[in-house]
Amino acid sequence: MAQTLEYIKSVMREQNLPFFAIHDDSYRSQYEQFQAVDVKESIKRLDNFFDHAKDSLYNVYVFKTTQKKVDGTPKGSPYEYQVVLTQTLKEETPISGTMGSMGMNTGGQGVPLDSFLGSKDEIMNLRLQVMKLEMEKEAIKNQYEREITALKEAHDKEMSSENRIQGIVGQIAPMFGFGNGMNGLSGVAEMVQKETNNLSTKPTNTMENEKAKVIAAVNALLELDPNFAENLQLLAKLAKTKPAVYKQAVTLLKGM
Repeated sequence: MAQTLEYIKSVMREQNLPFFAIHDDSYRSQYEQFQAVDVKESIKRLDNFFDHAKDSLYNVYVFKTTQKKVDGTPKGSPYEYQVVLTQTLKEETPISGTMGSMGMNTGGQGVPLDSFLGSKDEIMNLRLQVMKLEMEKEAIKNQYEREITALKEAHDKEMSSENRIQGIVGQIAPMFGFGNGMNGLSGVAEMVQKETNNLSTKPTNTMENEKAKVIAAVNALLELDPNFAENLQLLAKLAKTKPAVYKQAVTLLKGM
């Protein structure tokens, strides 16, 4: 539950606790006071931060000790508070009081001052709760938008890779006797599956035999090499631009 700054400062005064840290609603550090100053100066620095802070929810940690660790941070666990800062909280609202007929101090329209202050505190607490819910809603919305953006980027990246591979396969498909009408990888996969199912039938001529070998090799490499399309394209380019090197590579493969 959110606390007022006055309450936090009263705890610091009563227990002589000068060390505090302030985090934002995402628990990111915004300010730390771990210097060896008196409580009066520490509270002054606390006020100075909130006087210039933007409207938001803050987590305030007041440490229960004045002893420090080797790294300079306070020892032990702190008191933990939440402060919802709004422009209303930054401004002082003067309350005029008058003496009623019964001698009671009243504030405006003859309403008892105690009742007025109680209602004011209740309204402020409701405002704080509403603001906290609005910030939580905004945080959820931002998280949702980040996740949607990440999913979209991942999808776009995947589609980009798929389109690139489809283009490469479209270029190399004719090398294996697949027509220009083949539908990228799906077309190759369909042809590979069809031809693989027919491997049990002995080829009737040399052309069919060579085609069966190519299909079997493509089928194996599609499963084993995730970069098969790129590698095959490089091999085709090597055979075209540097036939001597290509022949040496083939000879080396045959000798293995």
